[in-house]
This record gives sequence, C-alpha cells and structure tokens, in this order.
Amino acid sequence: MEVTRSKVRRDRMGHIELAAPVTHIWYFKGVPSRLGYLLDLAPKDLEKVIYFAAYIVTSVDDESRHSDLPKLEEEIAAEKRRIDKQLEVDRDQLLKELETELAELEEQKAKADVVRKRRREIEKTLKQVTAAAQNRAARLDEVLDTFRTLAPRQLVSDELLYRELRDRFGEYFTGGMGAEAIRDLLEQIDFDAEAELLRGLLDDEAEKIKAGTRKARSQKATRAVKRLKVVEAFRSTGNDPTAMVLKAIPVIPRTCARWSSSTAAGSPRATSTTCTGASSTATTGSSACSTSARPRSSSTTRSGCCRRPSTRCSTTVAAAGP
Repeated sequence: MEVTRSKVRRDRMGHIELAAPVTHIWYFKGVPSRLGYLLDLAPKDLEKVIYFAAYIVTSVDDESRHSDLPKLEEEIAAEKRRIDKQLEVDRDQLLKELETELAELEEQKAKADVVRKRRREIEKTLKQVTAAAQNRAARLDEVLDTFRTLAPRQLVSDELLYRELRDRFGEYFTGGMGAEAIRDLLEQIDFDAEAELLRGLLDDEAEKIKAGTRKARSQKATRAVKRLKVVEAFRSTGNDPTAMVLKAIPVIPRTCARWSSSTAAGSPRATSTTCTGASSTATTGSSACSTSARPRSSSTTRSGCCRRPSTRCSTTVAAAGP
C-alpha cells in the first residue's frame, strides 16, 4: 500500500472533451438560479435556450444597425413591391386561363357541372396564390420589426424567423442556442457595471418609498436584491462565471484507487473496480462521472466523489478542471 498526497491523484486525473458545451442543471434550475440572476433571465427561458428549443441574441451592433436601417427598410419595401407586382401577374394569368378554358368548354358544349368544377379549381388556386403573397409580405414586416428592436438576451422561439433574421441581417447581430450561447453571454458580463446598475435601481426604489409614492418594494426591486447578491459574490471572489458551462468533464482513471506497493511514488500499479456516480448535464439531463472504489483503510487518500466501494454518488462536475 502506498501512502501519498491527494495532489498525485489530481495530476493523474483525465478529462473528456465534449463535442458541444453543456451546463449543469443545478446552475439554472437550482434555487437561486445563478445563471438566471446573472443574465436576468427566467429559468424557463434559460431552459428553452439550453435544451435547443429557442435562440437567444448574444450581441447587437447598434451603431451599424442605426446607420444602415433606412437602406434596409428601403430594400424590404422594394421586395414587398416586387411581391405585389408578381401577384398581379399571377392573378392575370390565372384569370386568362379561366376565360380560355371556359370558352373551350362552351364550344365543346360541356355540362354545367364540369364548367362549375373547373371554375372553382381556378378560383381556389387564385386564393392560394393571393394568401401566399400576403403571408410573405407579412413575414417581411415581422422580420423588419423584430430586427428594429433586437437586443442582447432576447429570445427568438420561431426558428424560421431567426433564420430569416440571420440570412438578412447576420452582420448586425450574433446569436445561437444551447450552452454555448449562454457561455458567450457570461463572457460579456461586467460585474462592476452590473452591480452599479442594480444599486442605482435599488436607490431609486428607496427614494420612491421614502417619498411615499410607493408603499412597498416592487417585484423588480426584490429581484434586483437577489441579483445583486449573486453579482457581488462573483465580483468579490473573482470566480469566472463561464466555469458553469463545461467544455470538458473531468474523470478519475481506474488506476487511482487501491494502490499496490511500488518503488516509484508517481506510478503505482492498481487493481480496482469503478463506481459510477450520476451527474446531470444541461443537454441530456444526466451523464456518468466515474471514480474508483477504494478500501476503507485510513492510510488511503480519499476522493471527493465516492467515499466507499459500490456507492452511488452525486457530484458537480463544473467544480473541477480538466
């Protein structure tokens, strides 16, 4: 049996690089929701983004959008005029086809039922063409209106709408979905500016209560207090908020338990069984964190995951580095 420091085990720790970043479920569904308070988003909105059910805007180039907006509005207006012009052409063509076919049916002395059926078919096609053109014009108005008010941390649940925004105005904003988008937002947080903003909001609320214009603290101010606690915690400790989004999961190799005697302090032989502990991730709800079983001998260095063999354990994988 080899007695050594826990540092040796940490040096031997491996990691699994993830194909896409994930975030631990505790950070956005826990109470308090640290991700929710940092980003000022409701847990249900965070869940939509993390589970790939909605897009979120991460940044907007306001200056370029403001300067180019008149030109972009003119482009949309020109496209709407083209849609209206094409609709008139299609309507005229369908009406000509109707007149031609009705004349041929009269020459052939077709039955009245056949004439009425053909007339209804062309009228139905005409309505479909008109509705499609109107829907296209309405979609252009919706895309432009959404682009005008687009702001960071704004959710876009309509996938087709987001794709249209990205294809037309992708140079003016960035966005995405999943934990990667959340990580991008966390990287942009200025804790000093955020704390100053929240304190200013609370000072204004206190003045209103003191002046008698408000009897009790508003819901917005109550949330600001909770947000300030989380912001100040990160600000005072200097912790990186992006650590709540994982790009790699640490794992303890099987050879880190039940040391057998060895002359080399850094490379003992081992025979062990593994114990799998459950740890949730943002994309699947659960992933396996493996650590080694070890004897109950006091001379063996303990791990922070499993305390005894064949034990189910929960661990926060975000706390350890790769």
